[in-house]
Amino acid sequence: MSKELINNLITLSIVLGFICNATLTQFFPELRTLFISSTLILGSYKTLTFGRSKILIYILILILTLLLFNSKYYILINSYTDNAYFYCLILGILISDNIFYLKKIMSWVIIINLLIMIYEIFKFEYFINIVSANKFEIGRYQGLFSYSKEASYFLVISFLLFRHLGTSLSMKLFFLISSIFTGSRTSIIFIVFILVIDFLLKIDFKIIFAKQTIKYFFYSFLFLPPIVVFFNLYFIDNFIIYNRIMQSFDFQSSGHLDRIYYHNQYINYFQNYNFVEFFIGKGSFVGDKVGNGSENTWLTLFAETVLIVFLIYLVPILYISFLSTKNFIKYYPFILLMILMLFGRIALGWADGILLWSLIFYIIYFNKKGYEKNYIHTI
Repeated sequence: MSKELINNLITLSIVLGFICNATLTQFFPELRTLFISSTLILGSYKTLTFGRSKILIYILILILTLLLFNSKYYILINSYTDNAYFYCLILGILISDNIFYLKKIMSWVIIINLLIMIYEIFKFEYFINIVSANKFEIGRYQGLFSYSKEASYFLVISFLLFRHLGTSLSMKLFFLISSIFTGSRTSIIFIVFILVIDFLLKIDFKIIFAKQTIKYFFYSFLFLPPIVVFFNLYFIDNFIIYNRIMQSFDFQSSGHLDRIYYHNQYINYFQNYNFVEFFIGKGSFVGDKVGNGSENTWLTLFAETVLIVFLIYLVPILYISFLSTKNFIKYYPFILLMILMLFGRIALGWADGILLWSLIFYIIYFNKKGYEKNYIHTI
């Protein structure tokens, strides 16, 4: 089999088995097992047959780290969530050299996800029901995922990936609408903010007043009234979304106060670690001890996996953020992402984790090789 075919099969298996795992878990659990098994088999075959030595070293180091933390002496990873930290890194590396095919598949995933959200709006029920405690809530739709926050984090990282690789106006609109339907402030604020900043940074008044542009805007306005009417009705029926967005800027709101409380609980928890535990952890899921998640990626990583995994996550994202000093418009969203991670468990789930690491390793590899010098970036 050719490398291209192997790459495409691995990418497809990862999307269906891991990124869209909630759908298959509910409707076709046997197929999910098949896709996950295919990923592992094909990934091993690709690494041994076509893999570059550096990529192989990355994977071996991660696997060895995983085995170390699962040893009988230091059981760091003993929960489903914790395992995802490492697996997402490995899976992201596997498809980082096939990222444009990944983007093509994800285009369909994003469209299908939006259509299912629309279905949920009219049916007043969730399409995915694998979490029994997750009751239907008007204004918070989840599409292909098991809860609305998971869908929100998926949209944040997907938008980041599409933006970096270049995307169309229609896809930007799909991201915007989907983020609003999740009812999550995280994706709404992140996507809207970047769309506005990108527009302001790229604005060219000569192009705006060109005949072709005026014609384009004229046709766009034909679709604007029904969109405005729809969202006006939508926000009237779902006023909770507006309130939640406004509360994001009210630091005395109950949501912020609760988040600060659990932040402090997590900090107090790992302050009791001894010297060895500071590097390898206690082998416990801190959320179970504290009573809630920290809603903070960095705190979660440090409290549950401590220094080693924390640095594995931090250093690559920090490196790409520093690239904004050379090309601000291209890389500044990663700075925002690092800040956003302070207010949500972003990049710790299957979908958002895999997509983020595929993009990170793509950027690091291509930037190092100098291929991005001639890379045409379209926002």
